[in-house]
Amino acid sequence: MLLFTVITLPSPHHRWSATNSTVAQVHGEMGIAYALNLGITDIVVEDTRLSGHVQTSCMHVVVPDKLVLYLVPLAITSYLPEGGKTIPSSVIWYVFPGQEYIIHMRVFSHGPDVKEIYITEV
Repeated sequence: MLLFTVITLPSPHHRWSATNSTVAQVHGEMGIAYALNLGITDIVVEDTRLSGHVQTSCMHVVVPDKLVLYLVPLAITSYLPEGGKTIPSSVIWYVFPGQEYIIHMRVFSHGPDVKEIYITEV
């Protein structure tokens, strides 16, 4: 059974780093990653209370081939984007006073097997 715990930042008990500092740098206390160059690096968080207790995630810094914005009325954002009434940026957007919206961004790789590039935070 996997248990996940949200880490409140800044945390005096956690240190963040990147294994390839030419690709990205990570704020040691806040865990915010800054891309520097194209490439791949691991983002590491270490619990300083337990020797050798680390978690890693792989970060790919790429230039996307396609970026699509979707306008989403706030009332339906609980189910995005499959099945929701999203409006892609390829058509004219009409917005109405008093209605709240979220702009959802999706980026895609290039090549024969086009895949969505997942962005965890914008």
